[in-house]
Amino acid sequence: MSAFRPLGLTVLLCLAAPAAADTLRVPQDFDTIQEAIDEAGAGDTVLVSSGTYTQSVTIDGKTDLELRGKGAARLESSFGGGAVPPVTVSNSTGVTISRLRFELTTGTALLVQSSDDTTIDRCRFETVGNDGIVADDCAGLTITRCRFDSMADDAIVIDESSDIVVDRVRIVNVGEDAVEVNNSEDVLVDRCRIQDVGGDGLQFSTGEDGATDRVVATRNRIKGCGDDGIDHMGSDSRFERNVIRDSDENGIDIDSGTGNELIRNTIVTTGDQGIVIEGTGALVERNVVRQTNDDSIEVRGQGHVLDRNKLSKSGDKGINIPAPSEGPVLAGQHMLLDNRLAKILDDAILVEVGADGCALDGNRIKAAGQDGIDIQSTGNDLTDNRVAKVGQHGFNMESSGNTLTGNRAKGSGGFDLQDTAGGNTYTDNTFQTENIE
Repeated sequence: MSAFRPLGLTVLLCLAAPAAADTLRVPQDFDTIQEAIDEAGAGDTVLVSSGTYTQSVTIDGKTDLELRGKGAARLESSFGGGAVPPVTVSNSTGVTISRLRFELTTGTALLVQSSDDTTIDRCRFETVGNDGIVADDCAGLTITRCRFDSMADDAIVIDESSDIVVDRVRIVNVGEDAVEVNNSEDVLVDRCRIQDVGGDGLQFSTGEDGATDRVVATRNRIKGCGDDGIDHMGSDSRFERNVIRDSDENGIDIDSGTGNELIRNTIVTTGDQGIVIEGTGALVERNVVRQTNDDSIEVRGQGHVLDRNKLSKSGDKGINIPAPSEGPVLAGQHMLLDNRLAKILDDAILVEVGADGCALDGNRIKAAGQDGIDIQSTGNDLTDNRVAKVGQHGFNMESSGNTLTGNRAKGSGGFDLQDTAGGNTYTDNTFQTENIE
């Protein structure tokens, strides 16, 4: 076979071949990082060697650029006051920042704005005078395997962004929140380790910040928070297999939203409630809550399902369903299924006036200081619940219009069944002592 190739074809093949990516070295090839950034094209790498760089670097309008440290490459604040971050990424696509150390910055260390598909990988942030990373108006942001130590404010702040991944970061000694995400959507926070923060461990929008929807936070370890372990306002989110210890306020606080899920989380030692759930249609399943100063779970809103949770050593109620707030607030119609409650200081389950139409089925209660189940609302169905060894009444029916089927109680300090309201329906229950008026 002939090896002949027309000259024109050879020229076309050469023109079609992509240009080889270059590595631009600092300080070997360029005196400053900014000079190398300005010279770099798509696909290039700016490699920063060991040393301390007191510079302000801007990556603007770049595509597929990597800024990478080699060895101990340290970036500190420049221009005295440090108002300008050591690195700013803006109006860019596909930028990667990796293996750099941000130290002794008097303001924010790294700012990303109006950029897509940015990756921050294996960077270290230490002794930062404000926030570690701030991202605004971004899509496709990934922060992975980074370390944060001694932030005066938040470690990571993300505003008005989408498709966010925060993966395997380590955060310790933070003045405010470890991770704060506001008015955003499609967020994954996975396998992070957070310890000793002044605010929330993970905060997904609160108050005026707007909702953050479709959050997945899974397998995170959070210990020692000045506020909540996880605080969330938004919908269609899942919090699964997180471990939260020693939060001064709540373990997990879902402020609002629909269709949220809390599955197999472990919450130990809280200053307030273990879990607070508001909004509508949440699933709270197989969580373990121990040693809360207040309620194990407080349930507000409407239509939540609490299934197979294990609650113990509560400083107040086990499951507290309070009266609805003033105004047109939805309340009641919750399902409490097969939960286990033990060593509760006050009532194990309390359903207050106005929280009507709940179903309590298959719950097991042992050793509550007051009532096992206290019903103050109407239209509730209680089926196959078991109560033993409570300080006051096993079942305390303070309202009418409820149905009790197949329940059992024994060993109560008061009556196994106390019904002072009348007008309730009983079928196949077993109560050793009764007081029905």
